[in-house]
Amino acid sequence: MATTSYKDPAIETAIAGALGAGDPAALATFEGPLMVRGGSRLDDLARLPALRELTLEGFAGEDLAGLSGARALRTLRLHRCAASDIAEIGLLEALQHVEIVGSRASDIEPLLRCGRVEHVDIHGMPLSSHSQRTVLSELFLRPRPNTGRVPLGSAQDIAINSYNEDAVPIGWALVEGPGGTWYAVRLGSAATPQVISAPSGVVQNAFQEEGLDADSSARLLIANGGQEAVIPARFGRDIVTARLPDARARVEASSLSAPDKAWLAAFLGRFPEQIAWWETDAEVDRASKGAEVPGGWRRYRTTIAMVAPNFFWSLRFRSFQANLPGVWREPGPLFYDIRPGATLGTEERYRFNAEGLFPVGIEPNGGPVLVFDANRPEDPTIWVVSRNEVPLRAALSPAFSSYAALLGHADAVRLLGKIVVPCTDAPDAE
Repeated sequence: MATTSYKDPAIETAIAGALGAGDPAALATFEGPLMVRGGSRLDDLARLPALRELTLEGFAGEDLAGLSGARALRTLRLHRCAASDIAEIGLLEALQHVEIVGSRASDIEPLLRCGRVEHVDIHGMPLSSHSQRTVLSELFLRPRPNTGRVPLGSAQDIAINSYNEDAVPIGWALVEGPGGTWYAVRLGSAATPQVISAPSGVVQNAFQEEGLDADSSARLLIANGGQEAVIPARFGRDIVTARLPDARARVEASSLSAPDKAWLAAFLGRFPEQIAWWETDAEVDRASKGAEVPGGWRRYRTTIAMVAPNFFWSLRFRSFQANLPGVWREPGPLFYDIRPGATLGTEERYRFNAEGLFPVGIEPNGGPVLVFDANRPEDPTIWVVSRNEVPLRAALSPAFSSYAALLGHADAVRLLGKIVVPCTDAPDAE
């Protein structure tokens, strides 16, 4: 496209895909969006002074030097980037929306230098104590440049789902206080959550969107106008997190079969940058509303449940387990929401229950359903069926030999319904 050569072929490929072989002068006015897959240098972004929206997928550089060449950036997404230094972000004076998923950076203080930022999503970053205790508090408390409000106008303005140096999850909660006001609450490794924000109105479904359970026995002390009130609230899940070596050791020390251990080891190895987690018995009970899920669910979920701790996640499968007799057709690839008693409509739920099928995963757009056979509670096989079949049992096909095999076949995790983290050997992984 240009008369001069590019310094990074990944950016050259991305620009060619977005603009084709048109007039090189178009570079100066191109606003995006631009998706760059891979690459290790960002110098070429200086060719795009008008670029407003940029996504970097699998960027391999150690820092983001050259990013400020795209000085008009309003929206920046960093997905699975190796950069441990994100200082260059602080030079983007026009930046408004930031999404960082799976970065190695522990210091997010450069975000404080972006005076126009209104929306921050941070997931899967090993945040330092300074970032956790100071930077996030300042981000929450800083008024928006346009409205002067504390940036908590909705539950989506700031979403934090990361971990500290000890792989302990860090999160933020929204808690309703006296008089219908709301507070931001920081939760991390400290025994007592700390209220750090002044009141701010938020949407009423913030409890659901932020993972809060208003009926929990956990209680927060909120000060309001000189009056103290005890507010019931619970953030997150009763889970345990670990980095890859400890997670692998847990699998090896478990009582699972050798094939199941192999599936879980393969799963962990395909997401080496992610934090693994498992549930306590109490969390298994809470999530299943006291029902005992068939198929050895408790045994698997208390060994390894997933990677990338999050409230809303799905798994993608490109194939079901090929060595099972009568295995169903290729799944898509499709994303499945995985949870006990996976959400179905009232009529569908009645049909599955009536036929003794316990859903553990659904394709959310009306697609197939993954189930255990509740009539054979000790059988770990996960079956797949179209929700439109009548009767359902007549159309069952085996999908996976166990929950461990299900994890072992996943090639991507989707967080919050939108952020896709492919495994290292997935077709869209760099």
